[in-house]
Amino acid sequence: MAHYKTALELATVEHNLPLQGTLHSNLAATFQRLHRFQEATVAARAAVNIAPTPKAYFRLMKGLEGQRLLPEAIAVGMQAVTVIDANSHSNASKEIINRADSTRQTTTATATAQSRSTIVSLLEKLHAQTVYRPRTAGDSIQHKT
Repeated sequence: MAHYKTALELATVEHNLPLQGTLHSNLAATFQRLHRFQEATVAARAAVNIAPTPKAYFRLMKGLEGQRLLPEAIAVGMQAVTVIDANSHSNASKEIINRADSTRQTTTATATAQSRSTIVSLLEKLHAQTVYRPRTAGDSIQHKT
């Protein structure tokens, strides 16, 4: 973790925003593995603010989930899907103009679709955790005394 922080300081001094975003995102993943969800959330928010990549959004959602801030995690996921969709429409327009590098464009489109799918899956999981489930006959009933 100290290495990430040192690299982050250097990237900040050099004004290397893409590297800063990546390092914040990786730092968020490290904090998540250590179950330090509040610190993971702070790092992921920084990553999203610097470079709003699907991975940064995903890590922010996971950090919020770890803190049981499910409505906020869902809101971040919805924002992520909106950003991904807007970027894919923007990239689709550019692809029509630049057909020379078709392999790279196909790879980018596949990665975007996979990222969107991963975020939507997490959104579904988070939503399922927040939906009220009515009692069934098999549920135990607690009586007030």
